Amino acid sequence: MGIVINWDVVFENLSWTLSEELKRRSPVFDGELRQSIQPKWTPEKLTIYAVHYARYVNDGTMPHFPPIEALKKWARVKFGDENAAYAIQKKIGKYGTKPHPFIDETLEQELVSMFSEALKAPGAISVK
Repeated sequence: MGIVINWDVVFENLSWTLSEELKRRSPVFDGELRQSIQPKWTPEKLTIYAVHYARYVNDGTMPHFPPIEALKKWARVKFGDENAAYAIQKKIGKYGTKPHPFIDETLEQELVSMFSEALKAPGAISVK
């Protein structure tokens, strides 16, 4: 007799639950970050993919000068004035950006319970 864990079933369940929670917690401007969060799993590993800047949103950044065109779009929607982008760029150049730790918080607050639930999925554990 032995207990068999079907990691493919566990990771499939965990990947969808985790990616949906990350989407729910992610900050939203135009939806690009949220829409980019996609899981991929193998029996050995679970990976969650997202746009390249997801880590910068989560962690914040050191001072830098982001491209003005991206800031113009944000300023136009947020303030109704794309010229505000120049002041925003200057502020980011001096102070960086503050973190929005949606990844860290999700992992710290939810991963254990999500994993526990994934183990309860049909076919995840069997006794042979």
